Amino acid sequence: MKIKLYQNGTTIDEKQKKHFDQKLTKLDKYLTNPNITIELEIEKDKKGLFRAEIQTKIPGQRYIGEEEGTTPEEAFDLAIESLKNQIRRDKEKRRTLQKRANLSIKKKMSIDDKARF
Repeated sequence: MKIKLYQNGTTIDEKQKKHFDQKLTKLDKYLTNPNITIELEIEKDKKGLFRAEIQTKIPGQRYIGEEEGTTPEEAFDLAIESLKNQIRRDKEKRRTLQKRANLSIKKKMSIDDKARF
């Protein structure tokens, strides 16, 4: 997994980078492809709030988590939870569709031509 960090209007120290890396490496259990690039953008707006945006592209799908907070860590934590929820929801949707397709095929195979409905 490759992690790209972009900073806009703020500086990120080593402690914060380490926090970001630890949280992002936990995404491996949700993402199956090891060659994924994750882009993290932290910026500070005019109001003094921090905005964190996390993007990852998987073949056929793109996930974006974007949140605001009073500190970079808070914004990042909220954004990563949003990203995890998107990935979980998509995986569950794919599993459900696959199960339904398998049941449909199984049902078609077990129907006798002489059966009445």
